[in-house]
Amino acid sequence: MRILHISNGGLPDPRIEKIALTMKKEKNATTIFLGGGPLKWQTEDAFDEVHYLGIPSSFRYVLDPRVGSQWRERILSLKPDIVHAHNVIVARFLLDMDLPTIYDDHEYWSKRLFKYDSWSPIRKMQAKPMIRNIPIWERKLLERFPCITTNETIANDHKEHCSNVFVVRNYLSRRQVDFLENPSDRNGIVYIGNDFELPKMQYHRNLEGLKDILEFDIITGLPHPEMMEKLTHYKLGHSAFRSVPFHRYIDANKNYEYLHAGLPVLISKIWGESLPIKKYIHLFEDYDEIPEVVSNIEYPNPVDVMKYARSNFLWEFQEDKILKAYVVALK
Repeated sequence: MRILHISNGGLPDPRIEKIALTMKKEKNATTIFLGGGPLKWQTEDAFDEVHYLGIPSSFRYVLDPRVGSQWRERILSLKPDIVHAHNVIVARFLLDMDLPTIYDDHEYWSKRLFKYDSWSPIRKMQAKPMIRNIPIWERKLLERFPCITTNETIANDHKEHCSNVFVVRNYLSRRQVDFLENPSDRNGIVYIGNDFELPKMQYHRNLEGLKDILEFDIITGLPHPEMMEKLTHYKLGHSAFRSVPFHRYIDANKNYEYLHAGLPVLISKIWGESLPIKKYIHLFEDYDEIPEVVSNIEYPNPVDVMKYARSNFLWEFQEDKILKAYVVALK
């Protein structure tokens, strides 16, 4: 079976690669990737073939029909038995094709339209047709194809239009965590991400003012194994973004990375309550509460945290949902 993954992004992409590896393991499939972003490397040799078809800018998806034609021609040339379409931006090309398809929505674009608020007036005007069409494409995709998404909040929304919705969270695979050990020199608080390197904080990833009330280190730009090993030298990980309603729709893998490295997690209440994590999680409602919440943490044995993560949050525990989605799509 030839499985084609298409994405508006490039490689590496850990989630896409883990799905491809699942199907190679279970079905001995030939896996192919067609991306619209840079193809730097694949971290786990998930794909037998890797192809690139760049797109100059987002609004061209709407304004230039040649883009859609190019993508449909390339998709057909790769002779897939099934297409796994990641995110609405490229998935919508499949609406004009007759191919077995899975719509993988791990961004929920129609709820992320706030991202365009920070654009310049000219750029926003150019993108207006895309902004207007994203909810329309999303609904058509849900009405036609089985859908994989990342959390129950999104799934409940999508079930209004789709009868086959499968939740596959951003858990880590065994190979990503089994090498980790518990060192004796744990100390301090850590954050994973490059947010402080950006010119402006994003609406849903806003950490403004946090450094004034909490001392923590930052890890960014490391290969995943090296990052995970470095995490094991800390006591607490945080995803302490300022609360916004959109957090109900996020399932960031960093929270599971913290747990697998033996770290409890500091996170906002609105986000934490949408996660499946029921232990080793410390919630706050606003930034004024954070110093007290952190000072009152009774740190558990890191080995217990790691065991909890291995028992509950491994990618392999949800592979059956991926396989069921493929069965539905191929009917």
